[in-house]
Amino acid sequence: MTAPFRYSRLCVVDPHPIVAVGVRTVVAPSGMEVVAAVADLAGAIAATLLHGPDLVIAELDLPDGTGLHLLRELHGVPILFHTAIIGRYLALAAIQGGARGYLLKSGHPHQLVEGIERILEGGVALDPSLVGSSPRVHIPTPRERRLARLVITGATNDRIAAELDLAVRSVEGLLTRACAHLGVGGRAEFAAVAQRGRGDLLPGDESTGPTM
Repeated sequence: MTAPFRYSRLCVVDPHPIVAVGVRTVVAPSGMEVVAAVADLAGAIAATLLHGPDLVIAELDLPDGTGLHLLRELHGVPILFHTAIIGRYLALAAIQGGARGYLLKSGHPHQLVEGIERILEGGVALDPSLVGSSPRVHIPTPRERRLARLVITGATNDRIAAELDLAVRSVEGLLTRACAHLGVGGRAEFAAVAQRGRGDLLPGDESTGPTM
């Protein structure tokens, strides 16, 4: 049984209001309060400045970008990613980028409460289903390295097409193949893996021409 915890202020960042309602319900008995519930990155930044929460609980897939941007914007504020996106690469990238936790929405409510408590005590919370050996980051081709550079800056497919001198449809195919090479599930996870492997992606890329 979870012991009563000290009063803590939480900010929930999720485009679905029902999530904040659920979080508020499960944390209240442990002495925690959701002081702000917002739907996007802009709201998260504003709410953090206004309310000074002890912890931000954020979805990764937000209307105005990936929740990973909060790691750069909210310096010094602990962030727990509470998401439906299952991916060991993404979880590791988030933790290595400064997140204090990565829990899946499919988990039991007590896992969320325990994870929050662990973080507020100075620890890290990682969903049990994601614990395992660390996968090796690998971006196989020079063109995929260039793609990775652009994706992690938030470039659209149109911009990527212009930069790589490709058709937009070709960019979509390139991204699909790159995700397959890495074993990741989509653009957000690919961006996270690319960000995590930034040191391996940048050297020598500028001198390498396009490959077919």
